[in-house]
Amino acid sequence: MPSLFGTRTGFFYPRLTYTPPGGVETVIDVGDMCQRVDIRPAKIGGMNRSESGVTEAILIRTDVVAVLRFELLSTAEVAALYTLWNLMWGRQFAVTLDRFATTGDLWQAAFNTSFTKAELLGMDELTPQQTQLTRALYGLAISIRQGT
Repeated sequence: MPSLFGTRTGFFYPRLTYTPPGGVETVIDVGDMCQRVDIRPAKIGGMNRSESGVTEAILIRTDVVAVLRFELLSTAEVAALYTLWNLMWGRQFAVTLDRFATTGDLWQAAFNTSFTKAELLGMDELTPQQTQLTRALYGLAISIRQGT
């Protein structure tokens, strides 16, 4: 679905590409821009305390986690994202953060094509937004990490 605002520079227009087991490649091009892209490192590890009271921290690795926040999703886009959620949970897929390359020199643009083996970490609950031009719009956030 085309954007309500057209393509604007400095914003992210994500593309999610996945192939379910035994299926064909499916591409989800979200029509409206992603309102916010949060990229942060996440440390994977744990802490142990021995019987003597000594605490040790174990760092296994550092992952890059991205949270894509949408505010203006159509009903069809929400259905496509939930299909992705149901088919690809625990499997890898590709995410292009900005398929139009409009973000320029934003720091997040360095991660534009780095999520080639993305794994879903979670989806926030669906939040109905206002209705514009006689269509319902929804907000949703997707968390992903680069798999190995």
